[in-house]
Amino acid sequence: MVLHHMVGLSVRETADALGVTENTAKARLKTGLARLREYLDED
Repeated sequence: MVLHHMVGLSVRETADALGVTENTAKARLKTGLARLREYLDED
């Protein structure tokens, strides 16, 4: 999430930096954002 949202890399650039496919990078971003939302919503 940091590479994409904070550093500003595209999904393709993020995938290349992590050595994964674009689809894997997208899935990890989606999962990471969902986990962060859950964490921030906890009381």
